[in-house]
Amino acid sequence: MPKLNDTKPITQKILVETLGEFTEKVIFPGVEAIVEKRIQPVEKRIDKIELRMGGLDKRMDGLDTRMDGMEKQMKIDKNEILNSNDKLMGELQKLNTEVAAHTKSYHDLDERIVYLEKMNALILKKLQLSA
Repeated sequence: MPKLNDTKPITQKILVETLGEFTEKVIFPGVEAIVEKRIQPVEKRIDKIELRMGGLDKRMDGLDTRMDGMEKQMKIDKNEILNSNDKLMGELQKLNTEVAAHTKSYHDLDERIVYLEKMNALILKKLQLSA
């Protein structure tokens, strides 16, 4: 720091040099100390938050992977259900066809029985007339 002489006028150069040295030696370290004191705890908190966010990102990735797996499994299950339903519908159609065939057969048998009963009645009538 230049020594100031009372008789010598203060020039801008001397003022800038003096203020520059004062700023470097006193103000900057003080500001740095304040900044360190105030910002370091905030930076530590931010670091902790970033760590937590990283953990959350990992968890979210895990959940995304699980959800993708669940979607795939749901598609597989859906296809299995649809295939099973198709098989059941095929079996039901076969059973309906069989039931329809049996119903027709019973209907035909009923008609045959009615016909045979009529024929039997006619034969009995003819036998009674001839006797």
